[in-house]
Formats: sequence, C-alpha cells, structure tokens
Amino acid sequence: SEVSWIPNKHYSGIYGLMKLVLTKTLPSDLQKVIVLDTDITFATDIAELWVVFHKFK
Repeated sequence: SEVSWIPNKHYSGIYGLMKLVLTKTLPSDLQKVIVLDTDITFATDIAELWVVFHKFK
C-alpha cells in the first residue's frame, strides 16, 4: 500500500490515511473536492462550503 510505511496507531488504521492518496483515485480533470471526516455533522446546508471556498484566491 502507498501509506503502509507511515507509522500509524490510530484506530482507523490505514483507512484514515486514504485522503493522502485520494488524488490517484479521482479523475485527473476534477478541479475541486471537499474531503470531510466521517464524524462531521452539519447544522446547515453543506453547499454553503462551496460559497465560502469560492471566496479564496
């Protein structure tokens, strides 16, 4: 595995490190991705994140 060399004692094992190799899995023409942990909950529409991120330069 691409991340097996990374010391990791987290309960999720190597699966918690998968975001490090996510770019190799997604289409190369994809321009934007929001990666979230599975324990995140939203009190509002998640689409509002895109509005905030569009303000970044």
